[in-house]
Amino acid sequence: MALDTSQLKDMAEEHGTIEMDGLDSVRDAVGAVLTLTHYSVDVLTRNLDRRVFDNAHVVAELKRVSLGSRRARVRVLIHDATSLVRREHRLWLLMRRLPSYFQVRVPSADYRDELSAFLVADSVASVYQPHGELYEGQTEFYNPMRARELQRKFSEIWERAQPSPELRTMKM
Repeated sequence: MALDTSQLKDMAEEHGTIEMDGLDSVRDAVGAVLTLTHYSVDVLTRNLDRRVFDNAHVVAELKRVSLGSRRARVRVLIHDATSLVRREHRLWLLMRRLPSYFQVRVPSADYRDELSAFLVADSVASVYQPHGELYEGQTEFYNPMRARELQRKFSEIWERAQPSPELRTMKM
């Protein structure tokens, strides 16, 4: 159930920036932002945390976004794809079934020390963890300036990133 821009603005005014302070709040924030997403998702992550991304709701929402529009796009920058490939991760299985909608790359060595993790949806909403391994940070349902700032950072890393050798061998 994707909301229109005016509904997102209303949510933003009502909720503002939502602080996340634990696994449940991060998982809920990712699910909520994806539920509101229409066509694009960018994710920067160390390992596509199973406790956040390997659940039925997140996978269903990413599938809905992917199939909901011709201009749909999901891009994932993952520092360590090994764990994704070793164990069956629901999101990885979806990526393999819908390869034309999902793009996955590994950041170059220049960005290996990047600690943050974030998700940007439709260039307006974001879930941001300054230290990706910790379950704390901020969620914003409608803050285009912040979302574009994170998207610029994502694009900079994306342009220098490479396809993952682990993922390439799995024939995405």
